[in-house]
Amino acid sequence: MKRVALNPQDRKLVVLFPLYYLAFYLCRYSLLPVLPLLVEKNILEASQVGLVISALYMGYASTLIPAGILSQRYGAKRTVTIGALGSTLSNFLLTCVQEFRAILVFTFTNGVFQGLIWPSLMYLVSAKFSSDKLDYVVGSMLTAAIFGPSVVFFLAGILMVFYPRAVFYTFGLFLLLLTFIFYKNIEETSVNATTFIKEVFVNRNVWLLAASYMCFYAVVRGTLGWLPVIISIEASLSPSIASLVSSIYPLVGSFSAFTGTLLSKRALEKEQILVASFTLSILILLSLNKQNIVFWLIAFFFTISLSEWFFFTIPPSILPPESVGLASGIIDSMGYIGSSLGAATIGFMANTYGKYSTALKALTIFCLAGAVFSVILSRAKQPRISEVFKK
Repeated sequence: MKRVALNPQDRKLVVLFPLYYLAFYLCRYSLLPVLPLLVEKNILEASQVGLVISALYMGYASTLIPAGILSQRYGAKRTVTIGALGSTLSNFLLTCVQEFRAILVFTFTNGVFQGLIWPSLMYLVSAKFSSDKLDYVVGSMLTAAIFGPSVVFFLAGILMVFYPRAVFYTFGLFLLLLTFIFYKNIEETSVNATTFIKEVFVNRNVWLLAASYMCFYAVVRGTLGWLPVIISIEASLSPSIASLVSSIYPLVGSFSAFTGTLLSKRALEKEQILVASFTLSILILLSLNKQNIVFWLIAFFFTISLSEWFFFTIPPSILPPESVGLASGIIDSMGYIGSSLGAATIGFMANTYGKYSTALKALTIFCLAGAVFSVILSRAKQPRISEVFKK
């Protein structure tokens, strides 16, 4: 495997980008640990909690694609900074309200500003790093995303012992601090109002990746949301123990994603690993049963997560840097559609058959579709759009 040499500036950025993205996760999910307290104090009803969470995700999904266009037209650094300031302000304002409609509005606003971040950061990373280094930088940001919710719940749990509103202030101030460091150390990207926007929307590889990612998130995020319930019921564990056991799976996914990247550097193409990841996951899901479900799920998360880094490391290899942000927004928005579909499928199948071990087998539909999309992608991979224009 070729050793990737990093100069001191690169090393600084390799640390800064994932840490900065983790700070956004802190502000994105800051309200979630506080929601039980708001229900306990009768500020929110249990039925309203679902609407608040939905507002966060709706706001986030609404700006993923516009973020790619805005970062191209006005600069990715500016777009990220606006997103950071807007999210911080939304967090601060949440400390001032105790009424459902206001909480709903500021949660939605927080999601809107958070949606500006990932496509813009992808544009910046693709513009700053060569292809050899980019896989590891993007991978480290995705790893920060995997651990983000766990870090939020852990830190918020400590802060809430002393002062619940400190969650919003602490996370917001941390994001502001890193935004200042980010702004001082990152150069702005080139600005072009029209280049490549149409070409990205009609690029079949972008949509094949997006479709594969939709299937991937349907399986991964759909399962993650149900894990404590599935493990508690199927393995007959207490809710607290089931929650602790559930924390294992993000670790397995992170290790697997790194393993998949090493394989792509040494032996296989990324698209081949995508196909293998979905195919192996089908076999494990079909073998899943109530006995030893904890261990079966470890194997499942390892196989499906082998390809986790590729959905956002492939675009820089087929697109010029200024188009990567928009492509990332398209892919990520499709992922959130998939996560909703996956979670709903598990719930529907569990209600129908009464067993979560059986309900999870329905996810083989998404794995099969993901494998098909990945096979088509591996056979239809196009050169960079910029190279096509040079011909």
